[in-house]
Amino acid sequence: MTRTAGGVVLLCVLAFSASAVAGTAAGTVAVDDDPAGPSEREAVDALSAVVEEDEDDNETVRHRDPDGQYADEDEMLDSWLTEQLGSQLEEGAIQIGEGEAERARELVGDEFADRHAQYVEVADDEDEDDDEAESFGGAGEEFQNVSAAIAAYEDALERYETARDADEDERAREVARELEELATEVDEASRELREQYAALDELVGADLQEAAAAIEERNREIQAEQAEIREAEFDETALQIEADSEAISFVDPLEASGRLLTADGEPVADESITLEIGNRTLSTDTDANGGFEFSYRPVSIAETAESVSVSYEPDEESPYLGSETNVSVSVEQVEPTIADPTVEPDEVTPGEPLSVSTELTVDGEPVDGAPLLVTLDDEPLGSLETENGSFNGTATVPPTVADGEAELRVEVPFEDRALAETATATTVSVTAADPELSITAVRDGERDVAVEGTLTAAGEGVDDAPIDIVVGGTTVETVTTDEDGSFNASVTVADGMADGDVDVVAAYDGTGTSLDGVEARSSVTFPTASSGVPTWVWLSIGWALALVAAVGSWALARRYRRREGGAAAPGSVDDDAGRERSGDARRHAPVASGALLSAATDHLARGRPEAAVSAAYAATRSEVGSRIDAREPVTHWELYRQYRERIGDDELFQAVTEGYERATFDPEPVTRSDAERVLDCAQRLCTGDT
Repeated sequence: MTRTAGGVVLLCVLAFSASAVAGTAAGTVAVDDDPAGPSEREAVDALSAVVEEDEDDNETVRHRDPDGQYADEDEMLDSWLTEQLGSQLEEGAIQIGEGEAERARELVGDEFADRHAQYVEVADDEDEDDDEAESFGGAGEEFQNVSAAIAAYEDALERYETARDADEDERAREVARELEELATEVDEASRELREQYAALDELVGADLQEAAAAIEERNREIQAEQAEIREAEFDETALQIEADSEAISFVDPLEASGRLLTADGEPVADESITLEIGNRTLSTDTDANGGFEFSYRPVSIAETAESVSVSYEPDEESPYLGSETNVSVSVEQVEPTIADPTVEPDEVTPGEPLSVSTELTVDGEPVDGAPLLVTLDDEPLGSLETENGSFNGTATVPPTVADGEAELRVEVPFEDRALAETATATTVSVTAADPELSITAVRDGERDVAVEGTLTAAGEGVDDAPIDIVVGGTTVETVTTDEDGSFNASVTVADGMADGDVDVVAAYDGTGTSLDGVEARSSVTFPTASSGVPTWVWLSIGWALALVAAVGSWALARRYRRREGGAAAPGSVDDDAGRERSGDARRHAPVASGALLSAATDHLARGRPEAAVSAAYAATRSEVGSRIDAREPVTHWELYRQYRERIGDDELFQAVTEGYERATFDPEPVTRSDAERVLDCAQRLCTGDT
């Protein structure tokens, strides 16, 4: 009888331990029937499948309905996402029509971007034409432009009305000019968005006519509001220009006279005015009749241009609106001269500044406003416009330039312009630099590893550099650094290699650059093939066996006494045995929790933060369970609620429980600092050092 009862106890312990380990590793999540309907629920399942499609069969998929398996998930998800994206674009447009531009921006904001990214992923998986995805993306972008312009207009309108109510005429006119620009933005963005809606109508059958009408209606309201403000605040102007000759060049400039009048024909007299001609800004003064004169030397306008635009740009506080007109011209191209550049220093290392100066003239006349492009061995260093014919710029030498003698070239990057293309060059000595490479590798699944790092030279990130990720002497992936030199990748360790400590190496060979080759490595620890299960799990099972064996012994003794003499009365030997059993469990708890805390500390020292958190929680659970005689099996939050009901709130236990939940259910990896905080709370709780 004793052997039979003991066997039952042992089987129960093993079954409970196995379920506890499985529960700890997996974290089962129940998904109720979705009241929104099966199609949406199925779409969520399919979306989970897209996100988790690279997971191994043996790895638990978190937060996923196990019943959500369908034959044609991509097609169903495509349809659902199309409906969701179209619905958000429609609802956002309706909000705009109701004067809720900020609310509209939220509706077609981050969630829309996420849905669109999923739509693109599904389209890629199905090898479909991405016209639909581009149209949704374009519509989302134009919607943001429209809603942002309308929101800005509404904000400026409020400021205008405040200034007008306070009789602040200059301030009101300033804001009214801002409103003028914003109203133009709204009009242009609204037209672009209506075109995007029409394209979606044609491509995916999205019925967005009502949405387009709502946006156009709001645009008409804004244009009507602005027409009233324009009439109240400004006088419209007309610009008249008469040129001495149509034939012009840099050496034979456009000589012209003109008049600036109001819409009623009244002269804008005795005013300092600004004229924009091509890419040049000129200042002149009007006389009593609104007349003025100017001279313009063409630099960057097309050689084939038949006219040049001249516009009047009023000051912010001016009571006048701007105006423009065109002047007929015939452009003759001339060739400029670039002086030999001066370079300091003449020997540089990547990451160091390089100063370049030169002059640009035509027949001795300084050229103003001409862009000059500087390259080093065909690598662009930057572009800067000349001022009174002078060019002075400083750039950082990129590491993509090979070491040795490099050609520094300064050129006028024109083609078929008023100034002809021309260039000059000199040489610069580039010396090799020692780059710095860092890498961090973190286990991210049964055989997956998340890798990130940075490549720098002279303190600057190295852009567009190929980094080989090497595992076991084999390059498993090559990634490219971004603008600040950082890179990241997710790689899979070959089957059979994910055993114990595995080195992950990042390598940069520097070929074709002025950087030397460099390597960096990081170590990732996988469960050893001999154990199959992490050490902390076996420790948890061992202490569970010890604790439950003590309970089993008490149960057998009590059962025997009942068979011999009947049920025990309160205060009898059986009651004392119960108290002894509870005391025995409490005596075992510090031993179990101490061993588990030691295991957690060991895991943390070996760079296994997730295992450290799990062991720390197991230690805490052992200690807490002994204090309250916890009912089993319970989830981590059920145990916390039992503890709170019987003893009260405990910030340490809550912190450990929350840390355990994040480590178990959050897809983001546990950081060392997170694990250290959980372990500290567990140690303080188990030792009573609060």
